[in-house]
Amino acid sequence: MLGNSLKDMFVLLEQVERDYHISPDTLSFNIILDSAYRSDGVNAAVTILNVMIGEQLPKEDSYTLAVKMLVQHNDFQSAMKYVKLASQLAYINPMEILVNVVVKYGNNDKESKKRMRIKARISKSVVSIFRIYKV
Repeated sequence: MLGNSLKDMFVLLEQVERDYHISPDTLSFNIILDSAYRSDGVNAAVTILNVMIGEQLPKEDSYTLAVKMLVQHNDFQSAMKYVKLASQLAYINPMEILVNVVVKYGNNDKESKKRMRIKARISKSVVSIFRIYKV
């Protein structure tokens, strides 16, 4: 269930769209997605992501943000569900989502990030595995 602050955000988006004829874009929804997570938790964020999917708005950073949230809450099954959904879109590389979750949001140690980038380059074939086995 969405909290009052999130409902207010949606009301504001509707008002801007109605009064100024400006439609919310992916960035607008990503801000709401992050706010949902911070204020109401991962379930609210997943609700927002599902709204975005219905509107065909999520981009790689939207999925990365959602997967990060789910991984932080040890909900790996749901995280992989969204990686799989993202992999069905031609413009999103599922491996990039996983690498981004680890590199951007993982250990802030510079050496760890360097190792992850090297592993990502070496394991380009993992993307093929995702597609073959439809992970």
